[in-house]
Amino acid sequence: MRIGPMSRAIGLCVVLAPLSRTIAVPLPSQVPASWELRFRFVDPERITVKLPTESEPRTFWYMLYTVENESGQTVQFLPSFELVTDTRQVVPAQIGVHPAVYNAIKHRHRKTHPFLTEPVRMLGPMLHGEDHTRDSVAIWPQFDMSASSFTLYVGGLSGETTRIPNPLFDAEKPEVALQKLPDGSSLEKVVNPKQFTLRKTLVLEYTLPGTRATRMYAKPQRQPHHWTMR
Repeated sequence: MRIGPMSRAIGLCVVLAPLSRTIAVPLPSQVPASWELRFRFVDPERITVKLPTESEPRTFWYMLYTVENESGQTVQFLPSFELVTDTRQVVPAQIGVHPAVYNAIKHRHRKTHPFLTEPVRMLGPMLHGEDHTRDSVAIWPQFDMSASSFTLYVGGLSGETTRIPNPLFDAEKPEVALQKLPDGSSLEKVVNPKQFTLRKTLVLEYTLPGTRATRMYAKPQRQPHHWTMR
């Protein structure tokens, strides 16, 4: 499935949790307001892998994808893949996944994706043009199998951003606090932001048919995709 720069930008009016007051989030521009990468993907699949350090095999989910820069300029590609179930479990993709998992996926798809790139090697500058198209994979550990649906939020495909005010901002408190690290040094941490920065994000929704017992083997059913600011 090809998602080009002119993909329809269907937005959502979402709620920014866990705020006690809700904020209506702006919709993405219908015509791209910034650079946007072409993104193609294969629906998520499962794979079971025996890790060298564990006695029992583990199940992982993964999504193969292809990304191409048609923007006419070099852009920084910093992809993010977050899986959220209808049981409210949030599972970010594993960038530094165990090599055994990546190698098992690469071997399975060696004929269709012979030039698959490790997730960690996808981070960084992406040059313009078809010759610089790259294939990679997003990988998640097994999630809550009582879930009957899940949503994938794919970030890093667009340079479009917007800012919205924080309704809980307290002008009497500092925006930044110092957090002590184990080595004795300090790290600045934003604890009271005046605004939130939202980025144009692709939303892929899936249902898992059947009962909890059969969902372990069910093939995810994709719903129409859309974009949101998140």
